[in-house]
Amino acid sequence: MAEAAPSDSHLLVAAIDFGTTFSGYAYFFKNDPLKIQTNAGWNAGIEKLISYKTPTCSLLNSSKEFD
Repeated sequence: MAEAAPSDSHLLVAAIDFGTTFSGYAYFFKNDPLKIQTNAGWNAGIEKLISYKTPTCSLLNSSKEFD
């Protein structure tokens, strides 16, 4: 019996953009590739600025390691 290719067993495709200032994500399920989901629009509070990215924030412990 032939073994399925690894990509055949995955249900979705995802992308994460870790930016220096802003970060965002997008994904879609393989059975509906034209329905791309992203994080909701974020209101920056400066006039009418709306972005699909949110400010990047990292939480570090007292040893300056990711928590």
